[in-house]
Amino acid sequence: EGLQEVFVVVVLVCTMTSAAVLGLNAHTVLLVKRTKLYTFFITHDAHCAVTLARWFKISLLQRVEKGSKVFLAQDDLARLDQSVDAVSQHTRNLIVILTRETLSNLACAAEVASAVAHKVNIVPVACEDYAPPTDEAVSELGTFWHPAEIAELATASMDMSGIEHGYRRLRELPVVMLQRCSGLEGHGLAVSEVFDRCKDVEGISMLAVAKSSSSRRTSTRTSASMSVRASGRTSARLSFSEDISETNHENAGCTVAILGNFTDPDVLLTSDLLQTLLQSMFQMEVALLTPTPEKQYQELKSTRFALVVLSNGLLDDSRFAWAAVVISRSAGISMIPVSIDQPLIFPAPGFWKSLEEGVGKWEEMTGAGDSPLHIHEAYKKLLGITSRKFTLSAPESIIALQVADIYGQLVPAMS
Repeated sequence: EGLQEVFVVVVLVCTMTSAAVLGLNAHTVLLVKRTKLYTFFITHDAHCAVTLARWFKISLLQRVEKGSKVFLAQDDLARLDQSVDAVSQHTRNLIVILTRETLSNLACAAEVASAVAHKVNIVPVACEDYAPPTDEAVSELGTFWHPAEIAELATASMDMSGIEHGYRRLRELPVVMLQRCSGLEGHGLAVSEVFDRCKDVEGISMLAVAKSSSSRRTSTRTSASMSVRASGRTSARLSFSEDISETNHENAGCTVAILGNFTDPDVLLTSDLLQTLLQSMFQMEVALLTPTPEKQYQELKSTRFALVVLSNGLLDDSRFAWAAVVISRSAGISMIPVSIDQPLIFPAPGFWKSLEEGVGKWEEMTGAGDSPLHIHEAYKKLLGITSRKFTLSAPESIIALQVADIYGQLVPAMS
C-alpha cells in the first residue's frame, strides 16, 4: 500500500509538471507572436506597385489596433540582410504584391524565400499583369541578376536554392486577385480579403464596410502615423487610434475638390490618399470629383478649392477640360496643381495648335457657350501655377510635410 501511494503521488506530480510545462510553452509561443514588431510586411517591386503598396499600408492600418506596424521599403529603409531578418524574425504576415516585375526583384525574392523558410504567413496579391513563374523560369533565376547581386544574398544567409524553393511554394498559395482598373470598390474588397487571410491580427474585417462605402471612404479614423510641423504655420499628429473629431474644427464646412485622370489606377489611389490625409489632419470636407459637362456647374458651385492632380492623360480628358474652364472663370474657386510620382509630360506644340484652332477631337467639344479657346486659356492658367508635391514613393514623414504644405496653400484663401 505504501508503494502504491508513492506511485500515485509521483504520477500526480509528473502530470502537474507536464501540464505546467505545456502551458508555459503555449504561453511562450503566444507571447512571441504578439511581440513580433511588424503585423504586416509589404513586399513589392519598385516600378509598378509603389502607389499600390502605400495605399495598402494605410488601408491595413485603418483596420487594426493602435500600435500595429507595417514594414514598407519607402519608410523602413534597410539593407537586404536587414529586411530578410525583419521577415524571418519580426513579421507576422508577409503581403506580396505581385505584378509582372515583382519576382525579378532580388529583395522581393529574398523576402519571400525567408518567409517560406521560417513559416511566416504569406498572402499573395496578384494584379492582372502577373503570371506565375514556370518551372523553367524558376530554374533560370540565376540569370536574372548580376553576379554581384547574387553574392549579396550571402550577406542575408540566403542562396539561390532557397529562392527557388520559395518561388515554388509561392505558386502553391491561394492568391487575392486584384484588377487595377476595378476602382476604389475593387481595391477595398481586395484589402479586406487580405486582412481576413492574415494571422495573429487584432481587428475586425471590414468587408461589409468596403461594400457599403466603396465609392467614397468617409472614415472618422486617421489614416497614417505621421508627425507634421510645416514652416510654423500648423502642426498635426496622425495616429490610427486618434479620432479626427478631436483634432481640428475650425475648417469644418470648407469644401475641397480633387480632380484628376481617375481612369489611371495610380492617380485614383493617390487622390484617394490625399483626400484621406487632408480629412484626417485638418478636418476638411474633401471629395474626389469627376464632373460631367451637363452637371459641372452644379458639382463645382460649392467648391472653394480645386486640387488638380497632374498626370499624363489629364489634359486630354474632355470632362476635366470643361471643369478647368469653370474653375478658371470662377473668382470663388482657388486652383492648386499637385505633382505626383507620375510626372506630367507637357503637351507638344501640336496639341496647343489643334486646341487653339478647335480641330480634331476639340471640334466636338462645345457646351455652355464655351469653345476650345477657353480650354486653352484655362490650361495655360493651370500650368502657370507652381505645383505642390504629393509623392507616395517618399517616406511617410515627407508625405506628411507635403500634405501640410498643400494645406498651407489653402490657409490664406480661407483667411
